[in-house]
Amino acid sequence: MARGVLRRAAGREEHADGSPGPAASRDPLGVLALARGRIVVLRSVRVGVQLPEVERDVRWPELLAMARAAEDCGFDSIWLGDHLLYRGDGRRERGPWEAWTRLAGLAAATERVRLGPLVACAGFHPPGLIAKMARRSTS
Repeated sequence: MARGVLRRAAGREEHADGSPGPAASRDPLGVLALARGRIVVLRSVRVGVQLPEVERDVRWPELLAMARAAEDCGFDSIWLGDHLLYRGDGRRERGPWEAWTRLAGLAAATERVRLGPLVACAGFHPPGLIAKMARRSTS
């Protein structure tokens, strides 16, 4: 009698006797399952949050608390805007804090969430500088 493959709640496959299923070694993210004798990919939805940019003045202690709260609530990613200036919408001109410096600080203060800029504007950051900042933010 052939061993049946069962799907566990975490997305991993295992045989009825508890040994790893055929795709376990090729499935580090746990997204494969067996359906009608074929391995199929299960895609999970990831949810992120954008922290305030210019909606109101948010200083570092509050930004850090928001990021930690987002991580604690289970968000998968945190995003910061990287714009230079907002104007022409009937409100006063305003610019956000520099995103890459804040991302580096959040990387040091968080453990699990992915971090990134919503936009990486080559109009006011030369592409080489963006690459350097991104590399430093992830090291």
